[in-house]
Amino acid sequence: ALEVYRYFIDNLSAAYIVRGVSSFEIGRPVSESFKGDRLTIKSMRFLEGSPSNFACDGEGAPVRDAVLMDAGVPREITGSRMFSQYLGLEDSFMITNWSASGGTRSAEELRKGRFLEIVEFSDFQVDSMTGDIFGEIRLAYYHDGEGKVTPVTGGSVSGSMLDNIPEMYFSKEQRKYANALIPKVTRLENVTVAGIEKNKRVMIYCVRGYVFFFSRGLRRLGRFFWVRNIDSAFLFCRRGFTFLCGTFLRCRNGF
Repeated sequence: ALEVYRYFIDNLSAAYIVRGVSSFEIGRPVSESFKGDRLTIKSMRFLEGSPSNFACDGEGAPVRDAVLMDAGVPREITGSRMFSQYLGLEDSFMITNWSASGGTRSAEELRKGRFLEIVEFSDFQVDSMTGDIFGEIRLAYYHDGEGKVTPVTGGSVSGSMLDNIPEMYFSKEQRKYANALIPKVTRLENVTVAGIEKNKRVMIYCVRGYVFFFSRGLRRLGRFFWVRNIDSAFLFCRRGFTFLCGTFLRCRNGF
């Protein structure tokens, strides 16, 4: 889910604003019609365990704690000296550590109902300039909300941050990834997954490095199911057999 939050970090940068890529403005909410949680973004001088705990940025500007966006309202712009000078910013710097927060519910409260658990993507990206969300699903598990879990593979996910900003949900609990501290669970709405019925609403969220989608009408795509990628050793299942590093064990054929 880091890519989702990097969208906000990039659009709060002086470079994006000077180039006319970002529409964010100080004091103006990033959405006029919030329905979900309101995001708060902070720059952090120190983050425990981060590899980026520096006193100064790459240009020698002092790094400090700062609230960049407060409950969906941009408060401060940061960036390199060149772009900061174009905007008349004298106390700016390049972010080293950052955090995202603002969730009102727990991870367990967000992780209920029917959902598609994406275990592994072939690729997942959020374009910070256009807001486009796109990814290719390698392996997922569909949870029907009644205890049944079905493996699925193939397909894609797409959407736009512009459509999702008004209604994002994230957990109160946070998790650290390198120099970033983000919500443990992130859920978006208005995301489309290939293979579902047209115009069905889909929700996506991420927990413990996995991305999950909520939807109805999902169906399996093909009969080849990637099960897990553990330390580069691929474990996959096909025709009732589980294969790992050239060996195989018979497994329950529930596909």
